[in-house]
Amino acid sequence: MTKYARSYGRPGVRILPFLVFIVINSLPAATPNVSVVDFVKQIYFHGVPFQEAAAYGPAAAPELINMLSDPSYEPYWSNVVVTLGIVGDSRVIRPMLKFLESGTGEIPAPIANAKSGVLMSLGYVINHTNDAGALDYLKSGLKPSTWDKRIKWRASYHLDTASRNRHLSMLAINGLALSGHPDALQVLQQLLATSAAASEERAFRRAIRRQVMEAIKINKFIAENGLPTYYKKMEGH
Repeated sequence: MTKYARSYGRPGVRILPFLVFIVINSLPAATPNVSVVDFVKQIYFHGVPFQEAAAYGPAAAPELINMLSDPSYEPYWSNVVVTLGIVGDSRVIRPMLKFLESGTGEIPAPIANAKSGVLMSLGYVINHTNDAGALDYLKSGLKPSTWDKRIKWRASYHLDTASRNRHLSMLAINGLALSGHPDALQVLQQLLATSAAASEERAFRRAIRRQVMEAIKINKFIAENGLPTYYKKMEGH
């Protein structure tokens, strides 16, 4: 059994189903039975349980943020990032972006997955804070070339920086879907248009069209019903 939490955002697989892999369980909210440290150290084969994570609340954010700069928590960084997004307020955004953007050269897949997971977790933060800065970060990340300016690392599974950029842009789409935010919906709808884009970007938009359409459906559902209901629905599939 691997010591790493279940990874997500693997290349070569449709992106939107990863929303199920990250957080699928939607149990009734309850007082945490274990410390947040013990919570993130567990292995969740079906994803970090949403309601159990939410029960820790914003008070757990400082401790979780500290874990992102502590190498001893490296095997659990994916869980930490997801939990931070679920419980955090706007104060967690800057530390999460620092975690995402730090590093150079080729890095191991588990670390890359944890860093990439920040883009999905920003969607959770936007959902309960409406933070404009986080929303703008995801929106601008829809253009693959943006990541050349933000990121200097590459995962071991990325063929080159271009594949890394496309991968991160697809995860930004997921983050916008999870946000349930009306501005995110608008930009996703605009992403379906290819005529106004440069030739390379048009090709990318055509390639992700089905994923964007699914993201639009998810965004609308979450906006109307909320994240807990969304994950409860996914639990039945």
